[in-house]
Amino acid sequence: MQWQLEHHLFPTMPRYRYPALSKVLAQFASENDLTYRVTGEFKIIGDNVALLKKIGQGPQQPGNPNSEPLFKQRNY
Repeated sequence: MQWQLEHHLFPTMPRYRYPALSKVLAQFASENDLTYRVTGEFKIIGDNVALLKKIGQGPQQPGNPNSEPLFKQRNY
């Protein structure tokens, strides 16, 4: 996510300050030989959709035998 690192390092900082903070963090990472990754939000959304699709196509898991469906099927 676009400002995920900034938000988790400084959760009380106003969002409008994240762009300036990201430059400071990128510089810090460079100076300390750390990887600073930036991924666009559309790429992240696409990756999440692909992951959900992959999970959804996996084998069906058995449900809890003690649970009941939210809506009972009606036989008309």
